[in-house]
Amino acid sequence: MTDIPTPTTSPSPLDVLDTLLTQTSHSRLYDAFLAHFVDSYAKDWTFCIPETFKDALDIRYAARMIDKRRIMAWSQGSCFAFREGCIVYDTPRAYKPWAEALQHITTAFKVRKSSPAIPATNGPKKWPKEPERAAIKEYIASFGQNYVSHTAEMEKGEFVVRVQTARFRGYLEVAKLTPNEQHTALVQVDEFPISQDDFVEWLITGQDPYNKKHNEDNSHGKKQQTRRARPTPQSRFQRQTSPGSRRRRAARAVPRNHRR
Repeated sequence: MTDIPTPTTSPSPLDVLDTLLTQTSHSRLYDAFLAHFVDSYAKDWTFCIPETFKDALDIRYAARMIDKRRIMAWSQGSCFAFREGCIVYDTPRAYKPWAEALQHITTAFKVRKSSPAIPATNGPKKWPKEPERAAIKEYIASFGQNYVSHTAEMEKGEFVVRVQTARFRGYLEVAKLTPNEQHTALVQVDEFPISQDDFVEWLITGQDPYNKKHNEDNSHGKKQQTRRARPTPQSRFQRQTSPGSRRRRAARAVPRNHRR
């Protein structure tokens, strides 16, 4: 197995992340990666990410076809999947003997619950002839809450249904751990829900994506804002069908001069 290729001018991890979040399920990157591992750890990440987290970051070494030839290559996807039980530390010294490691760890995250991220899809399903409506409805229902829209039509003698889904950002429940006063053990100081996508960003930047834009700098003489509550990650379907969003869409559908 070869190392992950490192381009001469590689984009930053955040730039790669932004690109990945717009990809569909069939799209993978072969010339840009979230992490390049130097001395076994991800370069330019705030948290210490060992190579064992390649699967969690959807970095894979697998076959691909180029000019009708099958070759093995590294690729980057967006099915992020930090799993229950995994622990991430803020320093590579965390992997020294435990008594020594505890003198250097400031923050650690432990995943309590998880669901992987699922990219948006727009893939087709084909039938040799138009199926019963119940079969089409069953196929559409299989996409669950991330369903956005679909088309159904005859194409080149086949009946094709294309379903567009929103990206499911994944879900985690994460415990924040810090050393006790004696630095003899890690103790839990917080627990919060977060999407897989935002967790990846946090590990890159070291900043909570939900709150980094909402805390004002005291050095500018401004009052520090209270930390806002973290919302539970929702799918696009859930946001679109909440009572509030239904009322807002209904209001937009009525001409302004006809509203009460």
